Amino acid sequence: MDGAVKPKEHQLHLTNRQKLALSGITSVGAFDETEILLDSTMGKMILKGTELHITQLNLDNESLVVEGTIKAIIYTDENSKGIKGKRLLDKILR
Repeated sequence: MDGAVKPKEHQLHLTNRQKLALSGITSVGAFDETEILLDSTMGKMILKGTELHITQLNLDNESLVVEGTIKAIIYTDENSKGIKGKRLLDKILR
């Protein structure tokens, strides 16, 4: 054994776009009925949809279940141009 730490597994299970079960969730940021911001073992995520509700959350097990109509699952990179561009636009519009 080389002593390397294996990253925790990250899985998604989407049922009929109505129920999303995720593993590897390390924290939940802001959320409302249309958007949920998450940190996962594979990076930052944004869930978009309608009538979204977190029905189960266990950060000790790194698991989350969301119900509602799932419209998008997005993985983001803090250094991506899209995010920086949005932040710049937000500053301009203030």
